[in-house]
Amino acid sequence: MRLACVTGGDDRYFLHLLLLIASFQRHCRGRRLLVCDFGLEARRRSFLERHVQLLPLPAGLAARHVWDKKAALLRYLADEPFDALIWIDTDAMLVADAPGELARIAGASDAVLYCCAEDQTIEGFIAQQRAKPEGLVEHFAEAAARLGVPGDRSYLNSGFFLCRSRDFLAAWERLARSLPLHVLFEQNAFNLLAHSTVGFHGLERSQWNCSNADLDRVRRAAGGDFVTDRGEPVRVIHCTTNSRNIDVLDTRIEFEGGRTCLSGMLRVPINPAIRALQQELIEFVASELPALKGHGLIEPGPKA
Repeated sequence: MRLACVTGGDDRYFLHLLLLIASFQRHCRGRRLLVCDFGLEARRRSFLERHVQLLPLPAGLAARHVWDKKAALLRYLADEPFDALIWIDTDAMLVADAPGELARIAGASDAVLYCCAEDQTIEGFIAQQRAKPEGLVEHFAEAAARLGVPGDRSYLNSGFFLCRSRDFLAAWERLARSLPLHVLFEQNAFNLLAHSTVGFHGLERSQWNCSNADLDRVRRAAGGDFVTDRGEPVRVIHCTTNSRNIDVLDTRIEFEGGRTCLSGMLRVPINPAIRALQQELIEFVASELPALKGHGLIEPGPKA
């Protein structure tokens, strides 16, 4: 199976992208990580090309929001041969060879889509978001009714998934584009299409897309592996924004005793085991300090 491992990144998520790359290199030796350029300045692109294959913004892609770019994955991958695509959100970290393990599961099954469900239904998600005036989630409710998708279907998370259908990916972009802008419109389109066409092979979220409340429960076993509170193996840790257990921080990573630093946004979980993991992956950033300096990405620190 020709497997394309893909993420996307922009300037705001640069620190998260560095941590994802570090975790990918740690656990997926011999694999390529493809990074869709969602809005990276030239000096960041130049640095990243040392570690990943960058996929440029497709010609003619006029995005209303970065989520339009995510839904346009097939256009980014137009020149890439693949039998299956694995998408990993930029704010995730691998703690195992998730692509290899998932490819083996897909190799023994004929499902088109492999992903995780949240602990709520589509109607539950709509009710939750309806209370937020900025959500405009009625657009999702109207589309679900139009496509005949029942509200009691599981609400799916598109932060980590495997898809082996180019037709699904093309339809995802078309449907996302047809929806007015509203909260998580791209993920909502993913849900509508999965439930109305191909269905999905469910993956245990706490293991494959550990996020939200799962972040509280994950721990590190004696051997160093991450496991759930039931002792099951964790493959992907996803620092999602809607968790009460995450601080969204403007972060300054200091080097050389505080004389230099790298600033940006980083979601830091309250769970000390995940905080320690982030710190380990920051060592990858430290090892690249000369290259970061060479690309003009390092700033004077507080002790400069």
